[in-house]
Amino acid sequence: MDKGNDLIDKHRKRSRRSNHEGSVVKRKDGRFQASVMVNGKRIYHYSWKKSDCFDWLAGIRIKIMQNEPITDDVTVYEWGQHYIDVYAEKFVRPSTLANYRYYLERHIAPSMIANIKLSKLTADHVQMFVNGLRRLDNGQELKAHTIRNIWQFLSGMLERAVDNGLMTRNVAANTKLRKPDAKKRPILTENDVQKLIHAADGHKWKIGIEILVEGLRISELLALRHSSIITEDGIRCMNITQALKRQYISHAAPGQPKTKLCLAEPKTDSSIRKVPILPSITERLDKHMEMQLEEASHSYGLYQKDPFIIGSDLGDMIDQGTFRDFFIKVAEKAGLPTVRPHDLRHFAASQMIRQGASPVGAGRVLGDLPQTTLNVYCQESVSGKLDALMKLNSVTETSLTQLTTA
Repeated sequence: MDKGNDLIDKHRKRSRRSNHEGSVVKRKDGRFQASVMVNGKRIYHYSWKKSDCFDWLAGIRIKIMQNEPITDDVTVYEWGQHYIDVYAEKFVRPSTLANYRYYLERHIAPSMIANIKLSKLTADHVQMFVNGLRRLDNGQELKAHTIRNIWQFLSGMLERAVDNGLMTRNVAANTKLRKPDAKKRPILTENDVQKLIHAADGHKWKIGIEILVEGLRISELLALRHSSIITEDGIRCMNITQALKRQYISHAAPGQPKTKLCLAEPKTDSSIRKVPILPSITERLDKHMEMQLEEASHSYGLYQKDPFIIGSDLGDMIDQGTFRDFFIKVAEKAGLPTVRPHDLRHFAASQMIRQGASPVGAGRVLGDLPQTTLNVYCQESVSGKLDALMKLNSVTETSLTQLTTA
C-alpha cells in the first residue's frame, strides 16, 4: 500500500508543471482560459480560440525570459522607464533622449497617471493629464508646442506597449490638444537687417549676427569653433556638424544643477552640412578669429585650444540665453524691439527664394526639407506680393495681346 502511494506521489511530482509554464482550460461559457503565475500573482487571458491562449502563454514566457514587464504588473511610469532604457536610448538623438527623461520625471512621474496600470489606462486619463499640464516652477499652463511634445512622447511609448501586447490599443491616439498660439513674426527687410548689424558695432559678437543672416539656427552658430571654418573647392565654408544645447540631467544629485550645456547632433540629419561663407563677411570673420588668437596668446594657457567663434572671454561656450540677451539689446537699439535671432533665419529663406533660388537649394543651405523651407520660413512682405502679382500681370497682358492679334 505504501509502495503504491509512493508511486502516486512520484507521478504527481513528474506531472506538476514547471514555473511560468501556465495552463489552458475550457470554461463553462465555451471560452478558453489561460493562466500563469508571475511574481507570486496569477494572471489570466481569455479567448474563444484555444490557440490564442497558447500564443499568449508563449508570449508571456518570452517576456519573462527577456525580463520585460508583464501587462498586469507594469504602471505607466514603469513602462516609461523601460521604454526609454530599452527603445529610445538606442534609437533617438541624445538631445531627444534628454527631453524624454525630462518629460517622464518632471511631468509624468508626479501626475495622476503615473501609477495607473497600462491595462487600466483610459483615454479620459490621458486627456485629463494633458489638460492639467503646468509649469512646475510657477504653475502656469505650458506652451502649446511643449504640451504637444510631451503628448507625442507619451503616445509613442504607449504605441510601443501596444506592439508588445501590453495594451489592446493606444488610448492617447485621439487626445485633443490645444492649438498653438498664432504668433505673427516680423517680416524683416534688407534695411532692418542692416540696422541690426550697425547697432552691434564695437561688440565682439557682431559677427554672430552677420552669420545668422545666412540662416543658421542659434544652436548651430554657438557650436561653431575655429576648426569649423574650412576651405573646400577653394570656397570658405562653415562645417556644421554640431549644435549647442542645454540638456536635462535626469539623475542630478540634490543641490546640483538639473541641466548642462553640451554639444550634440544638430536637429536633423539634413542639418549636417557645409554652408559657404558670404564674401561680404569673410574678411570680418577672419579678423574676428585673429583677434581671438591674439587674446589666447596673452591668456597664460587658459584660452580654449579650439575656441568657439561666439564664446566667452576665454573662448569657451556660452549659453543660448546669453547670446539672446545680447541680440535683444541690439535689436532694441536698432529700433526693432520685437525681432529675435530666429527671425533672421526666416529672412534668409525668404530672400533666397525671392532672388530665384530653388526650394531644394535654399533648404540645403538652411539644413531643412524643401517643403519646410517654403511652408515655415518663407515669408513675403506686401511689396514682395506686389512683385509676384506684377509677374502675373505681365503674363496676363501678353496673353491678351496674343488673343487680340489673333
